[in-house]
Amino acid sequence: MKILPIVFLTILLAFSCTASGQKKETSKNPCISGNCINGSGVYLSGSGTRYDGDFKDGYPDGTGVLTTSRGSIYRGDFSKGIFHGNGTYLQKDGTRYEGTFREGKYHGTGTVKYADGTIYTGQWSNDKPEGKGKLTTARGDVYTGSFKGGKFHGYGVLVESNGDRYEGAWKNHMKDGRGRYRFANGEVWKGTFKENKFLGKKK
Repeated sequence: MKILPIVFLTILLAFSCTASGQKKETSKNPCISGNCINGSGVYLSGSGTRYDGDFKDGYPDGTGVLTTSRGSIYRGDFSKGIFHGNGTYLQKDGTRYEGTFREGKYHGTGTVKYADGTIYTGQWSNDKPEGKGKLTTARGDVYTGSFKGGKFHGYGVLVESNGDRYEGAWKNHMKDGRGRYRFANGEVWKGTFKENKFLGKKK
């Protein structure tokens, strides 16, 4: 889920235009229109990456649209050349994130839909689900609860596509602590779990 900061783009921007923000007198100037220093403009790199939006001190800063040469598209807020604020990021494989960013990473609240159909919506920290959220897998399993470092951690409810349901404590993506597991056939395990193993008496 990590986003690559547009470091190379910003370096090029910083040295490709004049201090006044006007185009250089060359047909190869990457600032193809507007003011690519302080203002609004369009920048096209030699590799085909294109940025259309606001600039400050030669960096994308404000709002804009970045289309990479590989086909990924970001629309939203920038700060010093990095995704920062609210935005939508569509990757070439179809993965789409919409929400808040901090220093080039998913951070705050947002929703991501992966290419395989898996969807997560909730809180993020440094590119990973962190806090409260809901994960729906491609096969239909649904987890609603707490996350830590991208894993089920804390209290949560998992309803599996086969009808089984677990409600209780999680640790590092495993059932761990007090919980209740109800099988689709009606059987219920209630008590203490440790690393996905039930320690109580099965009824």
